[in-house]
Amino acid sequence: VVDLLPATMKVADLLADNPGDWLFHCHVAEHMREGMFARLTVHPRHAVGASRTPDAAFLGLLHAAQSMRIGRAELVGKGSGPAGASELVIEGDVTTYDGFAVFSQPVRVQLGQKVAVFKLTQGNVARESGAVFRVTNANEFGVVRGGIIHFEMVANGADWLATASGGSASAQTPVSLSLDLGAIHHTAVARVTSIAK
Repeated sequence: VVDLLPATMKVADLLADNPGDWLFHCHVAEHMREGMFARLTVHPRHAVGASRTPDAAFLGLLHAAQSMRIGRAELVGKGSGPAGASELVIEGDVTTYDGFAVFSQPVRVQLGQKVAVFKLTQGNVARESGAVFRVTNANEFGVVRGGIIHFEMVANGADWLATASGGSASAQTPVSLSLDLGAIHHTAVARVTSIAK
């Protein structure tokens, strides 16, 4: 067992001398529920045909391999479809280190080909290029605790609306969304739904 405090790491050497499948995990139950575990397979030294190729996701749960989740992506307007849309609303969560100060890093958002860089100010809000970006769980000092940023973006610029609709009137339009916190890059697919008020 190796004790780790938030935002710290340790390096340990392992002598894998007992072949088999082993559970590599955190002892905090909440962390395990969120996917902080993996299977460690030790092959016998002279095993023939043993695959040492890593799995697609290192952590235990598939959703834990993603660093950003989109909870809401909607084109909201007076009518249905992109033509009646008056604003785009995106809400989601993105991982960060504990004690992240929202004022310290610019936030770069790219939806399809549309890009905006937000610099958050007092109130944990920024306005840029026809959009408003807000961090909803930062404290009064602009600090996010717990390693998860809850964000909301509301855009009403024509470029944002056209990108989100993909030029289609379909019920759901998948659009690539990336969010950069300083040098850290997060990506997800936003499935944008058109709804009428």
